[in-house]
Amino acid sequence: MRENEKSAFQVLTPCGICQERLNFWGDQVLCAIGIDKHNSVQYLPLKELQPHHWLNVYREQ
Repeated sequence: MRENEKSAFQVLTPCGICQERLNFWGDQVLCAIGIDKHNSVQYLPLKELQPHHWLNVYREQ
């Protein structure tokens, strides 16, 4: 995202609705979570970003 057409881009962690949609592709989908001091995008698997997803309750039964 960015504030306007002249500002720098920023990487934001996926919102809750986006995380729900990403979950259809599995909990190992990589999600961008931000940019480090070297201007590299950082990623985490969805499983680490949202470890207590409601669907996990039904998978264990």
